[in-house]
Amino acid sequence: MKYHLVQKVNPQDRSKKKWYANAVNSSKIGQKEIAKNISSKSSLTAGDIANVIQNLLEELPKELVKGNIVKLGDFGSFRISISSEGVENEKDFKATMIKDVRIIFTPGVEMKKAIEEVSFEKE
Repeated sequence: MKYHLVQKVNPQDRSKKKWYANAVNSSKIGQKEIAKNISSKSSLTAGDIANVIQNLLEELPKELVKGNIVKLGDFGSFRISISSEGVENEKDFKATMIKDVRIIFTPGVEMKKAIEEVSFEKE
């Protein structure tokens, strides 16, 4: 994996700058390309795989908003996280105070292992 260096200031001490590595994302790969790559390793067609991916994309949000954690085997799991304003008294809280909804992905063991073995080169 390629990286480049970016100089950033320290938020606690703006007079100090340090260099940090940033991953270089060279391009994007779409659902069709992923389906085609997977189909070359299985008995399913690219269309079959694209259909499964599309169905997953439709079902995943439905389960997340029900409050479910969606675990996809060794790939990992998805869950919803929210943040809100704080109140002194529980009775004063209103749902409109919820400000941010995020989908959190936690990679599974196999996914973590695959990423741990990455090697780096400076661009």
